[in-house]
Amino acid sequence: MELFEVIRRDHDGQGWGVRRLAREHHVGRRLVRQALSSAVPPARKAAERSSPVLGPARAFIEGVLAADQQVPRKQRHTARRIWQRLGEELGIEAAESTVRQYVSRCKRELGQVEEVMVPQVHDPGVAAEVDFFEAAVVLSGVRETLTFFQMRACYSGRVFVRAVARTTQQAFLECMTGPPAHRGGPLRGVPLAPPVREPVLPCRGAGSARKGRRGGRPGALPAQPPGAAAPGA
Repeated sequence: MELFEVIRRDHDGQGWGVRRLAREHHVGRRLVRQALSSAVPPARKAAERSSPVLGPARAFIEGVLAADQQVPRKQRHTARRIWQRLGEELGIEAAESTVRQYVSRCKRELGQVEEVMVPQVHDPGVAAEVDFFEAAVVLSGVRETLTFFQMRACYSGRVFVRAVARTTQQAFLECMTGPPAHRGGPLRGVPLAPPVREPVLPCRGAGSARKGRRGGRPGALPAQPPGAAAPGA
């Protein structure tokens, strides 16, 4: 799609012919003619592959699934049972995964498999998706790569983008508490403050600090209550 757009733009803007377009974009002349005739690439034809093993069993599988529509759901054949019957009744040694895939496709065509969609419901001003990304921009004629902060409200889909100097927690918090007028107010469901860690008290020992453990990390001890003496004091 993008290549077709570039070819059509160069043909209209630069006035290049088919031969020049094929040479500049490293494609064949046939593709260039397709791009000039239509902005949408032609649909690719799916190659039909023969199935020497599963081919003779397709009619049997389709017949079993068609008969299953007349019986209760718990009495219908599973893909594994159909695979077993192929070996027992027809003597066809096909891979179980191959039979399973074909059975699944046939069930979808017969409407035996129902697709369940779970809609996402969000309350206004509660949740948002945030991330950093890089993009190339042109400033005063110079091409530069800048870092941007982007936030998308889950309810309205409104997007807020701001350029930042670096991807730090300070930049994240400044953007989250940025102009509320753009969003109509702060988000109620997003924490606007970083988690506060427990204070770490140094260990006083003879010559060097002792190694404590807090959360599996050496060099830190849990905080002591007010008025308690430090370890080793």
